Amino acid sequence: MGSLRREIVVKASVDEAWDAIADVGALHSRLVPGFVVATRLEPGARVVTFANGASLREPIVSLDAAARRLVWTSEGGRATHYNAAVQAFAEPAGGARVVWTVDFLPDALSSDLAAAMDAGMAAMRGAFDAAARREPSPMVLRLWRGFAYAGAPAEAYEAMLKPELLPGVGKVKGYRRSWLLRREAGPETEFVTLMLWDSLDAIRAVAGPDIETAIVPEARRRHLARYDARSSHYAVAATHEREIG
Repeated sequence: MGSLRREIVVKASVDEAWDAIADVGALHSRLVPGFVVATRLEPGARVVTFANGASLREPIVSLDAAARRLVWTSEGGRATHYNAAVQAFAEPAGGARVVWTVDFLPDALSSDLAAAMDAGMAAMRGAFDAAARREPSPMVLRLWRGFAYAGAPAEAYEAMLKPELLPGVGKVKGYRRSWLLRREAGPETEFVTLMLWDSLDAIRAVAGPDIETAIVPEARRRHLARYDARSSHYAVAATHEREIG
């Protein structure tokens, strides 16, 4: 059985490197752009199209976030056996070390696979170093207002929002924190929700393509007298905190 190993040190942090590796459907856009030109997800696998026109199905064997290690195999190529792993390690001086290993049969594929791995690692280095140089996009604040009749409806509505403004949002990638504001306004109680996100893309993953459409679960909607059908989004231009001391 043949075995190959390649490794590179990149400027991106180990968390940034692992985030791209773990995004198994984004080989063509995040991890190895140019080397891979398209990736399509299937249940338990991805279908990868390479720059040379070859297309392979790659079943995902394991995705180990604790070890930052992805393992996959390959179907549809010349190999009768193929088992690959890529793993990210933190470098002491900063950045990350990415290691790619492959075990394969027949041994005669060694030179072709070695050339492919070299090209893939070159694309990976370029993608990670470009990401490290890129200015981070500003965080985004999502604002929405709803109005409940004062009294029991308002109390019931507030109780539903206190655990989480949206069910399950605390586990969503890109979500930072939220605030629930309340103001008595005569016969109504006004509620303002503020949700802080890493980016518009993070919001889009939850809200869908039209990110301004308000998300109001039916169970909560019945407690409201009226509400904004659209949310507003603001780039966080600056933050300030009280100086201690």
